[in-house]
Formats: sequence, structure tokens, C-alpha cells
Amino acid sequence: MDESKNRAVEAERRGGDRVPLSNKVTVRIDAPVFDGEGHNLSDDGLLLLLGGEIPVHVQIEGETMERRGVLVRLATHSVGKLGMAVRFLPPA
Repeated sequence: MDESKNRAVEAERRGGDRVPLSNKVTVRIDAPVFDGEGHNLSDDGLLLLLGGEIPVHVQIEGETMERRGVLVRLATHSVGKLGMAVRFLPPA
């Protein structure tokens, strides 16, 4: 598949184009405890599989309305930084 087709497929999967953002963002996770099924274990850590979605509330600096969403990914982004991906839910 050529590069332009890859970008089109990725944009469709993700729901649209990305816009740069440098505002402060605060994400609040309601669940204080996560129960799940252990998938694997090593001396360094473990992989836990969770059922369902993890609801979050997102406040973007400069916006008056808080957005609701679900956590879809939390992964190492670069040295000392985590990347958090949130899918927004339709307004209530």
C-alpha cells in the first residue's frame, strides 16, 4: 500500500485529521481501582487485561466545557514521557 493510501486509512480509522495542540490538558479518571485478568508476568512487571472502557473527563485550557471520553491507549511515548490517547464521546 502506498504512503498516501496508508495516511487515508489511518485518518479514517482515527476519525479525522489531527490539529497541533499546545494547550495544557487535564484528564481525570474516575476509577480509583482497576480489576482485570493478568495476561503475563515477568520480574520487571505485568500485563493486565481490563474489561470494558475506562471513562475520563478532559479539560483543555482555553475551553469552557469539559469533554467526556474513554481511555483507548496509554503507552511510552519517549524517554520519561507517556502518551495517553482518549476517544471523545458525543456530548450528553
